Amino acid sequence: MEMKQAPLKAQRPTQEEVEIAQVFTIVTAPPPVAPPSVKPQPAQLPNELPHTASPLPLIGMIGILTLGTAFVLHYYSRSPKRAER
Repeated sequence: MEMKQAPLKAQRPTQEEVEIAQVFTIVTAPPPVAPPSVKPQPAQLPNELPHTASPLPLIGMIGILTLGTAFVLHYYSRSPKRAER
């Protein structure tokens, strides 16, 4: 069984069928340009890092941990009293 081969055609907006090679043009890239040989000097690093952190996340986490501990202690302190009744 042979496969049929059909010629590839493109259709212009005027409904005219043309060869694919007439529609697409091959554009060659310009040759690469060599970068300049002068290397930039690295920037001077500061002696100290900037103070960008905040203690608020730590304070919030301690607060949530404290509330969780309070709820657990409250629950376990009331549990034995219910069993005695």
